Amino acid sequence: MADEKPKNSEVPHVQADHGSTSVGSFNVGNVGGSVAVGNNISIVNYYTANGEKREMRTGWFFGHRYGDLDSFTGRAAEMDMLNAWLNNDKDNLLMLRALGGFGKSALAWTWFNRVDREQWQTAVWWSFYEKESGFESFLSETLKHLGVEVKESARQQVNDLLEAMRGTNILIVLDGFERLLRQYGRMDAALQSDDEDADIDPSQRDCSSPLTETFLRGLSGAGTKSKVLMTTRLCPRALESADGKLLKGCREEPLSAFSPDDAVTYFHNEGIKATRAEILAVCSAYGYHPLSLSLLVGLINEDHESRRY
Repeated sequence: MADEKPKNSEVPHVQADHGSTSVGSFNVGNVGGSVAVGNNISIVNYYTANGEKREMRTGWFFGHRYGDLDSFTGRAAEMDMLNAWLNNDKDNLLMLRALGGFGKSALAWTWFNRVDREQWQTAVWWSFYEKESGFESFLSETLKHLGVEVKESARQQVNDLLEAMRGTNILIVLDGFERLLRQYGRMDAALQSDDEDADIDPSQRDCSSPLTETFLRGLSGAGTKSKVLMTTRLCPRALESADGKLLKGCREEPLSAFSPDDAVTYFHNEGIKATRAEILAVCSAYGYHPLSLSLLVGLINEDHESRRY
């Protein structure tokens, strides 16, 4: 299901060997404590807005790993939507928005690892849920991976990353972006309930850092070849115009609860012997909320195991 983890075969398993190794056709090396996975890594040239010629290194970079997913059930419509978005030339940024427990991260992670690496030779996964994973860390580590000089000025780093994204095809996933917003920038962010998001002041959707807002605004409009998938609980206000509409090139897709068919498939895949009607009766009581169903399945299987002994 969406809150579970993709099969090991979908994600290269990395074993460090004195800082680098190879997995199948992938060359693997450590980048700032993270993992870079490249298929046919090469150097490509691109031009900045003022005509300056620059070069960049291709490859796949996992700033963090969501985890090895043992199974992933359903979300076929969402997968199709993400694939269609990746292949269109209209939307630079797609915001996958939902409250906690709907499986935003698991969906994004599974989809990301199924993207055609021949078509997208440069890609970055970054999670803001991890320690020391703030926006400036994202900037510097991504530029290092791309082989672009990391200048002292963070503002210049933003400009350099945007120039690379305008000049080449880079796929970037920013998981847990709400952590960069004022509402979730506090130390107790993980303890906040979803009810606290209901009627917040719009200013709480502002980014904690002006640099982050500069980056987001730089993604809108024409001329960007790259794509950014953002998972978040809240829409950053920097992506909205004065009338509240999303900026050009930005798109929002809410992630809903499980479908009844996905819920039945998930229960059966987890070894729960029950009829469709029985499963739907139970799941409807939880609103088909993915995390709730995952916890419920765990409790059912745990109870079944304890009855065996």
